[in-house]
Amino acid sequence: MKKNRDIVYEYLWKETIATGKNNWKTDEVAEALNMQRTNVSTLLNELTSEGLLIKSKTRPVLYKVASRTQESIEKKPFEELVGFDGSLKKAVDDVKKALMYPADSLNIQVVTDAGSGSTAFCNDIYYYGLMMGKFGKNSPFIYVNCRHFKKNRSALNDVIFGDESGIEKSAFYQAMGGVLFIDHIELLEPEQYSRISGFLETGRIDSAVDKRTEYIKNLVFVFTMTSWDDEQVDWRNTVSIPLPRLNDRPMKEIFKLIKNFFEKEAENSGCQIKVDVDAVRILMNVEYPHGIKTMVNGIKGACANAYIKLLDEEGKTMYVTGQDLPEEVQANFRPIGAIGAQIDSIIGTANYFSFGDKSSDEGEIEATEVYGQLKNQYQGMIDKGISADAIKKVIGSYLDNICFDMPKNLISGSNINIGQLAQIVDTNVINYVSLFAERYKHDYGKELSDSMFCGLCLHINSILKKDKISPKRIDDDQVRAIITHYPKEYATMLDFTHVLYERFFLKFSIEEVAILTMYLIDTKESDDSPVLLYAMHGKGVASGLAEVANTTTKENNAYALELDVNEDSSATNLALEQRIKEVNQGGGVVVIYDSSSMEVMLDSIAERCNIKIRGMNIPITTIGVVASRNCKKENDIDKAYHGIRKSMNHMYYEYKRPMAIVTLCHTSEGGAEQLKNYISRYSKLEMPIFALSMGNKDKLIKEVIEIKKSYRIHAFVGTFDPEIFGIPFISIADVFECSKEDLDHVLMFETVQRKYMGYEKVIDNYGREAKYLTAEKLRKYVPDTVEKLAVAYDLDADERVGLCAHIVYMLDVLSSPNYKIKGINNSKYFADNPTDYKVISNYLKALEKNFHVIISDEEVATLMRILKKER
Repeated sequence: MKKNRDIVYEYLWKETIATGKNNWKTDEVAEALNMQRTNVSTLLNELTSEGLLIKSKTRPVLYKVASRTQESIEKKPFEELVGFDGSLKKAVDDVKKALMYPADSLNIQVVTDAGSGSTAFCNDIYYYGLMMGKFGKNSPFIYVNCRHFKKNRSALNDVIFGDESGIEKSAFYQAMGGVLFIDHIELLEPEQYSRISGFLETGRIDSAVDKRTEYIKNLVFVFTMTSWDDEQVDWRNTVSIPLPRLNDRPMKEIFKLIKNFFEKEAENSGCQIKVDVDAVRILMNVEYPHGIKTMVNGIKGACANAYIKLLDEEGKTMYVTGQDLPEEVQANFRPIGAIGAQIDSIIGTANYFSFGDKSSDEGEIEATEVYGQLKNQYQGMIDKGISADAIKKVIGSYLDNICFDMPKNLISGSNINIGQLAQIVDTNVINYVSLFAERYKHDYGKELSDSMFCGLCLHINSILKKDKISPKRIDDDQVRAIITHYPKEYATMLDFTHVLYERFFLKFSIEEVAILTMYLIDTKESDDSPVLLYAMHGKGVASGLAEVANTTTKENNAYALELDVNEDSSATNLALEQRIKEVNQGGGVVVIYDSSSMEVMLDSIAERCNIKIRGMNIPITTIGVVASRNCKKENDIDKAYHGIRKSMNHMYYEYKRPMAIVTLCHTSEGGAEQLKNYISRYSKLEMPIFALSMGNKDKLIKEVIEIKKSYRIHAFVGTFDPEIFGIPFISIADVFECSKEDLDHVLMFETVQRKYMGYEKVIDNYGREAKYLTAEKLRKYVPDTVEKLAVAYDLDADERVGLCAHIVYMLDVLSSPNYKIKGINNSKYFADNPTDYKVISNYLKALEKNFHVIISDEEVATLMRILKKER
């Protein structure tokens, strides 16, 4: 069964060739094909995005078949393919010779990797034949894509060779006098493959019904086969034409393809697009595993990321940088090496490239495809009161989904009886849920459960068939909770509903997407999540609390350890360790306990067993004992209450250790040490201060545990909150944006008047500690670089201050004649983050020049972690 998009496209190019008309309105196409106008509009925009149609910028909007008519002499077939006179020249020449071969044309086998442009190339074979008069203008063009029949081989057999009614229904018979194009012939079953081989050898097709054979006359048979297939053979009357892989094509052609696809996105989005030159450099030097499709998806994803930034703005220009490129693209970035000079010679000296002519006054172009979906979802989530952070996570995951190349060799491992399910569910629904199951397995590393598979099929089928039974509804609070707590799952289902819309024209509201998401949530495992353990003295206390938590949340992740009041500390320690080992599922254990003596035990168990443990001392049992004694001792309730509060205050302060402050920086010898010196100089609290590195979080945790054995940590002071042990955090900006006289008030979390001091004051405070540089020189050159980095990485005021302090100290250290590079190998980190490495290195060049230093890779890596906020 043909897809609707194929029906629309076939109608347009046939009518264009037959009538010479090549300007089509949505209404007339809908009327001719008896389809709904909204559905036809969606299909026309989809064909436009694929480059098969051209959309006007006028009102009303007109569509024309792209470069496919005989009347367009300047735009002949093949000549709009990038590389037609370069890497594709031999292939084009060979196919022309095969097509115009005397007497009957030769069959054409196109050998290529996926994503090499074979579909567009083979389409042009037909149009070249039309132009050269090889066959008439009304001759058929039959296209069969074997990938569309992965789950239904029998249907593919009927399409190619005919069903029970006979050969006349076969693609071979219907294509006589024109072209039959079978895409991905390597996916055929052995029996089907054998029948194709028989045709190539004899020119005949046999009927599976009445055993008769039919000679297929006047047919150009074109088929594609992946270059890695082992079954290639040399058939009679068949010419084999290889197409080069995208990554094997010249850089000039890759550059032209990149520009073409950005131009298409400008048209799809209705925006002008300005692309940073670094983004273009990355795209030109990426390994594209699925060829042009990967490139198109990468550019589409980058533009969609940039488009999100416009949704709250009135501007109509998208700015695409290297950071907007999807992770799949950045991960495949290859070392520049010698190719860098070639790339620079091709792209020239421009800082950015502009696409989309916005000088036209013909009216605003409607956003299409993914852009309309993004805009609708974004506005809908705002209307529901979803937080900005949650929206960002959903949109980010959604963009990852639409830019993902689905592996083609995944087969669902479901044990469901598909035949039985097909009796009550549309087979097309089953096929699409099967594809979703493959994607789910890739993203979550596990099979879609049978109950979830059937549930999704039945739910979607009920919407498709418009059953009387309405699907369950959920209120706005539930929608907010699903999107906030499960952004990845919601984005996965959002992408799936977009696929369903393209195939079935089913529009899903935010509520309906959330309902479908609940299928994923219900089956989500939590083996890698932390668990909760109540460790309480007394019979039934811990188990009662755990039962309440599990009953209320339905998460079943709360556990209990009941301790004997008369048990000694060694027995308690052993029981605590054993229970923690039992309940830990890999993500660590949060322990709520009722005795201060357990704090040291938990720290020791964490270090000894290498288990992440976070403890909270809530001495409810001890408080109960004290309260009971006071109630017995006092007859007056107020005196009893006063005695309880007095004992509680004594309880909290009895075990109180000296307070200490920890200053933090990404390097232990960096800003943390200077911050420590600054606080020591001006604070009168006389608290010990420890300067630690937060570059390695596991190491930081161990060092903090060691400090906690002797001190109670009052606060962390630094650029970023490490978010460990619930210890309060004070930003470095709070320290420097108050007067020296108010420093202790800030350290004690008291409200003081803050005044933004700018980078100069930070440099003055840190510059006093500099040994090799003057504050004047630092003030002259550092702020500009800090500001550029802050803008590029969207740092807030506190983070900018911390970055400035770090760079000042870094430059002073690098200026030391005794500075030595540690030789830490950061190559993998740079390879994993190529865009960040390039952007940051470029911004640091000005500092290297003005301070006459070389900023080592280890310092660049540290700055990358600061800017990327890797705690």
